[in-house]
Amino acid sequence: MSEELETIYGYDGDLQIAWDNTSLATLRTCPRKYYYTNIMGLRPAGANVHLDFGLRYHAALEAYDRRRAAGEDWNSALVNTVDELAHTTKDFKSDHKVKNRNNLLRSVLGYLDHFKNDPAETLILENGQPAVELSFRFNVDLKAPNGEPYMLAGHLDRLVKYQDRLWVMDRKTTSKSFAYDYIQTFKPSGQMCQYTWGSKVVFHPEVQGVIIDACYIAANLDEYSRFPASYTKDQLDEWFQNSLFYIKLAEQYHAANYWPQNFEACHVYQGCPFRSLCGRDPSMRDMVIKSDFVVDRWDPLLTREKKE
Repeated sequence: MSEELETIYGYDGDLQIAWDNTSLATLRTCPRKYYYTNIMGLRPAGANVHLDFGLRYHAALEAYDRRRAAGEDWNSALVNTVDELAHTTKDFKSDHKVKNRNNLLRSVLGYLDHFKNDPAETLILENGQPAVELSFRFNVDLKAPNGEPYMLAGHLDRLVKYQDRLWVMDRKTTSKSFAYDYIQTFKPSGQMCQYTWGSKVVFHPEVQGVIIDACYIAANLDEYSRFPASYTKDQLDEWFQNSLFYIKLAEQYHAANYWPQNFEACHVYQGCPFRSLCGRDPSMRDMVIKSDFVVDRWDPLLTREKKE
């Protein structure tokens, strides 16, 4: 076992202890994909324009939220946020027809204008700080082979008070229009269930669910929509038991040192990033890894502050 694996926060060597939704979703999709992503820490070499665009979009809106919570009026917060974004994205080189610098500036400006009179107010925590870019973690009643309790973890964009109730607010960018099918992808949603459960445990038991602010980005226009995703107690309990089942399943894969492929997941959405690897003869895969991938292991306990 390499020294690098032993020092990753959310793992005990090559067994994951802290689980966020990203890790659980990858495991549910394909155990082999999970092994490559979380255990080996592989990702395709080169820039990921979709990830870069999303991180910059979220960072700009976080900066705006903090300015508003500190007392800036809408106009000043908007101008300062967009000016800062224009300055910090000079290095964002992308020839993608949608995910590029001009559209990033346009989408942030459009979002802030669309929600100019936003009734959702950022919650102020007991320590006086605005509830934006929060990380949560908590132990569950399930122990790993080393005796440590497993953990569930996650990162939230924002906690808000909206129509006299508490909600998580999650911002999404999407290339899908706001049709019925897009909204239904959050009913149910492992990510939103984990956000809701984690917020109830760590921040406030009266959190109702998640409000999703979605930005549909196209080449020449942006559209914005807001809709809630809430779940009953029984739905959340079902999600929780499902999560514990998959954590124990990962433990079994680990003990057997075998991570099976889910061949039906190879071509869904835009295709698995490891198709080129799994599509080669096993004897050739080490060579493909060295030429086409880099090591960048996902750590579910790395907070937003540390990531920056």
